[in-house]
Amino acid sequence: MAASFPPLAPELASGGPGGELVVDGAGSAFNVRTNLYVGGADYGSGPVAGGVGLIQISNDGALSSAATTIFGQGTIVDDGSLTSEGVTIAPGGLLKGNGVLSGDVTNAGEVEAGDSIGLLLLEGDYTQASTRTLTVEVDGPGSGDQGHLSVTGGATLDGTLEVRFGNSFLPLQGQVFDLLDVSGAVTGSFPQITFPDLRSGFQFSAGFENGVYQIMALSDGAPAAGFLNISTRAQVGPGEDALIAGFIIMGTVAKKVIIRGLGPSLTVNGIPLPGSLDDPTLELRDGAGDLISANDNWMDSPQRQEIIDSTIAPTDDREAAIVATLAPGNYTAILTGVGNGTGIGVVEAYDLGPDVTVNLANISTRGIVGTGGDVMIGGFILDDQNAIVLLRALGPSLTQAGISNALADPTLELHNGNGDVIAFNNDWQETDEAIIRNTGIRRLTARNRRSLQRSGPVSSPRSCVAKMKAPA
Repeated sequence: MAASFPPLAPELASGGPGGELVVDGAGSAFNVRTNLYVGGADYGSGPVAGGVGLIQISNDGALSSAATTIFGQGTIVDDGSLTSEGVTIAPGGLLKGNGVLSGDVTNAGEVEAGDSIGLLLLEGDYTQASTRTLTVEVDGPGSGDQGHLSVTGGATLDGTLEVRFGNSFLPLQGQVFDLLDVSGAVTGSFPQITFPDLRSGFQFSAGFENGVYQIMALSDGAPAAGFLNISTRAQVGPGEDALIAGFIIMGTVAKKVIIRGLGPSLTVNGIPLPGSLDDPTLELRDGAGDLISANDNWMDSPQRQEIIDSTIAPTDDREAAIVATLAPGNYTAILTGVGNGTGIGVVEAYDLGPDVTVNLANISTRGIVGTGGDVMIGGFILDDQNAIVLLRALGPSLTQAGISNALADPTLELHNGNGDVIAFNNDWQETDEAIIRNTGIRRLTARNRRSLQRSGPVSSPRSCVAKMKAPA
């Protein structure tokens, strides 16, 4: 069945919020006689309002248009075809698939070739901007286990090539992966090649060989460990003002961690931190809220030797620590002061397990946010080659969960290990809105469109801190 739009308007926008256009099945055709916009001004870019537009072309379906601009979640070509005079992927836009795209493609966003294993054929020229990404997945050593982009015209290359390793596959020394072929002339190359699923230190060579862009493994790849440490520093009070940190264990087997609650040992430039929590106490609870373990003074814990053996025992006897082997799931660490004591404290989790296929994936901490020395500070250490990290500072939306006195308008800073500010955000829709939406993280409410910063890539290994502040 074929459908077409008469030229009644100068352009067509795909989708309102959550809108989706599907062209599915052999003989199904959708003909747009004007320009086609996927997504639109709701992402802060583009001349046409569109919302979260998504086009899916599958099972020999076909779509054609004059020119196509992809803003948001993008276009999926899944054993189908898209024919256009030219396709522009705007910043934050995404094109992925394993079908045929006829027309020149300008990538100022992201292309995922293969979706995730398969061939994306571009019948035209391919141009990639300097800050943009081509992503290809490899699930095995054979050609049938690898995503691939094939360009029948020429290619102008820049930006990032991101190689993902899935299905628990890791490259071995000497293996070669063919990721891109170009029939015409090639200008430029990829100045940055990243392997987010591998631990830093992986050695490789890259370049064109007879028109095929290849990655050769010069060493065996090891899986990235992800977060080695996640922590939060903030004011600690009694009752509802406790410092509450939720974290997630991702994977299929248990992970050994140490949870620490610090106060009296805190320093700034070697000087004891004024106003620190004098005697912290710590609880660890599971996703249902049930108590797993608790500790006041770590030297009095039955786990004392395990804590010492971790090599990161607290340096003050009054501080708290818990060692636990936790199954994948959600957990909460609650830091308070003995006798309703108050002050600045730190709650943190360290990865102690040797199995790097199981990771600390997230920490979300609720606490009191002030100004000056009373800001909330989240720290993390990464062991990925180039991790893409999403940092969120929430306030107004917490009222929906029954939290009183929620922070009305948070701001967020990201600092590197030297203390330099490398990113700042006030209201999250001001920067990278489409990219943030495409992460799949639960959408924020209208009142909570505040202070969400996408950081990336963060090179490894690297320590970073994020500072959440209240209005001055």
